Amino acid sequence: MLWTNHKYPAYGQGEVNLVNSGPGSGASVWNFTPQGGIGVHYFVKPKQSLDLGANGIHISSASLGDRNPGVNASVQFSLGYSWWK
Repeated sequence: MLWTNHKYPAYGQGEVNLVNSGPGSGASVWNFTPQGGIGVHYFVKPKQSLDLGANGIHISSASLGDRNPGVNASVQFSLGYSWWK
């Protein structure tokens, strides 16, 4: 879950009025952040691996506000090296 002190996501034009008009009207201060990802361990030696991954994050209010514009927030990539016991 995600909470912000202003309605998110902001959309539209004009000045910000956090009560009933402006870019955040109809949105919500409460949002959800469903995520999905994929990764792989590539073993370069016994018990040692090169790790690659990708993760996508979406922000949505699940229609808690009057509107639910949703935002594809980011795609994250990771690279690592692991020693396994």
